[in-house]
Amino acid sequence: PGSIPAQAFEKVLKDHRLVLCSQIIEELLAIFEKKFNNKLAGLKLFIDNLSYELVDTPTNIARDDYPGIRDEADLPILAAAINANVSVFISGDKDFLSIQDDENLYVLTILSPKEFVVKF
Repeated sequence: PGSIPAQAFEKVLKDHRLVLCSQIIEELLAIFEKKFNNKLAGLKLFIDNLSYELVDTPTNIARDDYPGIRDEADLPILAAAINANVSVFISGDKDFLSIQDDENLYVLTILSPKEFVVKF
């Protein structure tokens, strides 16, 4: 409960608007189904009671319209955040963090959980 990611999550829920794309929810459920199946029902209940804005994950993406990211599977998540006009994107994923300074991020700021906790 006192971890840096937990602190970041608490700050988002308390002071900001949580935005999740459909791909994030689908990936989370798939991981829990595979690795933590006995906790899948609890996760579904948690998600059902969580206050967040769900945005669609784009399927037809013009790659040149978005910053270059190494992992192609992450591009729809990045595109969803940009399309939803999210101001801060929190991730511990090195592929997202590696493009923090890309000029094509528009007004999106990518921060690690620790950077978010310190800044906000």
